[in-house]
Amino acid sequence: MKILPIGIPGAGLLARLHAEAFAAHQAWDEASFARFLQTPGMGALVAQEEQEPMGFVLYRLAGTEGEILTLAVRPAQRRRGAGRRLAAAALAEMGMNGARQVFLEVADDNAAAIALYEGLGFAQAGMRKGYYAAENGGRVDARVLAYRFGEACGCEA
Repeated sequence: MKILPIGIPGAGLLARLHAEAFAAHQAWDEASFARFLQTPGMGALVAQEEQEPMGFVLYRLAGTEGEILTLAVRPAQRRRGAGRRLAAAALAEMGMNGARQVFLEVADDNAAAIALYEGLGFAQAGMRKGYYAAENGGRVDARVLAYRFGEACGCEA
């Protein structure tokens, strides 16, 4: 498995992977990814195996704070380490570029993602009530997780 940077020309691929990984009402379109990737401090990494994309991570760095905006792994590729490798690579990139802490939001009912992030050293820093739209028209809370360099998984810069 290779983890590679991906830029604006890859916005269409990111949109397709995001649509595979998330429910239709949560998927981001190509134009959104292109706008994100044009923004200073944004970065994206893609995991691929034998030229086949498995997933990606989109992150942002602003000063000493980073944020993982989304991490998506194709359903057929889950449980093979791509998500962990992508998140760790994003942490390393942000850490090497000055981040002292990284934040993200994850749906409170997404046990697999919570376990992945906690396994990397993220800890709960707060909750956002009703942050995500649910397929049934309801709302799902988001956990705000924080990673502080020097206190966790060895991903320090």
